[in-house]
Amino acid sequence: MQNYISKSRKMFSLSSNNLQISLLESTLFLRGSSEESLGSFLRGELVLNLPKPMEIKKIEMNFVGNLRVYWTDTNKTYSEKLINHIWSFLDPVTTNRDSNSHKRIFSNGSRSHLIPAGVYTFPFELYLSGSLPETVNTKFGNINYKLTATATRSRSLFDLNAKQPVKIVRTISDQSQGVGVAICKEWKNKFRYEITMPEKAIPMGMPIAIDIRVFPHIKKLQVNDVEIFLIESTTYKVRGQKRFETKTVSNSKFSKFEQINKKDDENNYCMTCKENRNENVENFYFTKSISFPTSKSTNKMHFSCATSGIMVSHYLRFSFNVRVPIKNNIHMKQQQIQFDVPITILSNKCEDVLPLYCEPECDYSSNYLHYEPPSYDN
Repeated sequence: MQNYISKSRKMFSLSSNNLQISLLESTLFLRGSSEESLGSFLRGELVLNLPKPMEIKKIEMNFVGNLRVYWTDTNKTYSEKLINHIWSFLDPVTTNRDSNSHKRIFSNGSRSHLIPAGVYTFPFELYLSGSLPETVNTKFGNINYKLTATATRSRSLFDLNAKQPVKIVRTISDQSQGVGVAICKEWKNKFRYEITMPEKAIPMGMPIAIDIRVFPHIKKLQVNDVEIFLIESTTYKVRGQKRFETKTVSNSKFSKFEQINKKDDENNYCMTCKENRNENVENFYFTKSISFPTSKSTNKMHFSCATSGIMVSHYLRFSFNVRVPIKNNIHMKQQQIQFDVPITILSNKCEDVLPLYCEPECDYSSNYLHYEPPSYDN
């Protein structure tokens, strides 16, 4: 019995090692949205390593992509096949391990081919459209891609099998790199706030650089602190059904704003503020530069995506706590001002393909997206 178990284990080990899928690139990148991406190529080799002659009927490999969404209320799973491509390797190129000469595959008169010992390689290539959704793994759904190869033998023998997951990552287009965010808004004629970020798209694990300025329009206004929340919103939409899920990924509170004389920093207004600002009553403004951390763990958050079945979006919620003078500046009232700023969280794989950010000269008139954020004034 022990010899039988050992032999079976050896056969399974032999089967798993004899057929292998070797990819030229383990991760494929799609640059830009589904409308603007030029796509990518899946390239590699299927390698058949035979230490001794073997009879094989056929060798096939297929590339499959599936969308799955789980409806917990009905305990049902929706599944959709996104792509299914099949290769049939009938005339492989073979290389002997001991020489560079090519071998032939001989037919033994049956449906099987008697393949001599050697290493056989089957190159493959497949163009993937830029509209193909990227790999996604969320709480209630996923989009995954996989290569599966099979060398079929006779009924009494084990087939040779190989599997290889393929990860597809979507990153921003070259035109979107270096595009930041600039926000300028008045609050009840009491003060004006400006939020600028040099990058709107940030890979997971990278800190978000944020510059905040608050310009008082009244005397004695105080900025106590600002709390920033990173919020993730996920939408599942298949067959007319929808499910929403929103969660706070992280939050941090920042205080101790610095006071800067406005005359010393006249050129650092955004264009919208230059055109619309009123004269400041105070001769200074409050400012703070923040490095807001993001998590690299996929257990805490998912990167942003916009596929047909699963959509994940992110935004920063700013919550300002200020003290505003009332009743002829005798008393102070605590006020909270909230607003959201949409951002794009990229896969941490994008960290290796994006150029390093270099601090440019301050020019808010170009390469910045100007938002008029929704306000949640209390």
